Amino acid sequence: MRQLRIEHLEKRHQGQIILHNINLTIQQGEFVVFVGPSGCGKTTLLRSLAGLEDIHGGRILLDERDVSEASPIEREVAMVFQSYALYPHLSVFENLAFPLRVAKLPEAQIVAAVHAAAESLQLTAYLRHKPGMLSGGQRQRVAIGRAIVRKPAIFLFDEPLSNLDAGLRGSMRQEISRLHRTLGVTTLYVTHDQIEAMTMADRIVVLNKGRIEQSGTPQELYFQPRSLFVAQFIGHPQINTFATAIEHQRDGRLQLALPSLPHIPLLTLSEPPLSDNVTLAIRPEHILLSPTATGIEGELPFEVGNVEWQGNQSMLYGEIGGQPACCVTADYIDRSQLSRCYVRFPADRILLFDAGGKRCVTYPVPPSVCRPE
Repeated sequence: MRQLRIEHLEKRHQGQIILHNINLTIQQGEFVVFVGPSGCGKTTLLRSLAGLEDIHGGRILLDERDVSEASPIEREVAMVFQSYALYPHLSVFENLAFPLRVAKLPEAQIVAAVHAAAESLQLTAYLRHKPGMLSGGQRQRVAIGRAIVRKPAIFLFDEPLSNLDAGLRGSMRQEISRLHRTLGVTTLYVTHDQIEAMTMADRIVVLNKGRIEQSGTPQELYFQPRSLFVAQFIGHPQINTFATAIEHQRDGRLQLALPSLPHIPLLTLSEPPLSDNVTLAIRPEHILLSPTATGIEGELPFEVGNVEWQGNQSMLYGEIGGQPACCVTADYIDRSQLSRCYVRFPADRILLFDAGGKRCVTYPVPPSVCRPE
């Protein structure tokens, strides 16, 4: 069992804290994706685990062995960089063979390992080519193959698909996921791309200002974010947020209202917020939409400003109670025929956050949605 454990990891640069008290345990075979805004410490964390950056506190343990000060080769990790980092003067064969030649392995073993990696990545026909003769996707496969031949305990990917166009990114996502299933090697992956994170990860770790904001499955982060930051960061289009007031509260229940609009139905609190000013959040696809008023309690007018039809869905942009909002529906909506419609917020889809951004109301998500069999 190859377990990676990060304990109280700290990283500073010129007196500024880059990573603060990072604690994380990663089991063998997990595919863990690190996401967060630019400058949050994602790549620094990956480079620290690879041994390319010194740390200033804490420990990095591989199977209880402290590798905090070990060289990259001693850590049994292989890193795939955003820029591919291939040697332009070497053939694909020699690029794949390079780490094995550094390790002084026998030539027969090198040839066998290179051909095995090339076959798994569909590169056999390109072994005599130089990197400049390859497409971006092929160069990325060579970079991945160079990591594979080392047979590491852990793969580290630093935004490996960011230089590819949308079509290639989709096919390479499938390729990396297939390799992970086939090889079963623990994989740590940094990305800015929501689709990569949600579709590839067993677990997503959201970083914010050098701290772990939340760690969990894609479903947990999407449906049960612990903070407003996570709710807003995960999901596209972004979750709707509304400045909301608590008008009255009794017996653990509260009445919410948006400015100048009717009441939203009563909600049940897990614990009372410290302030009457809270943020109500709901995902665009969870809003119930009606082209005309139905008279149902809690119905709110939605002033439609623009409609984007994407073939399989319509995205409506506008305002609810004077605040920006987005709704998603599978129906085709003709913008020229609609300037106002009506919406309702299902109580079991509402997320409520206190003034500090901490989630203060939780509702169970239907098991069939949150935890598919």
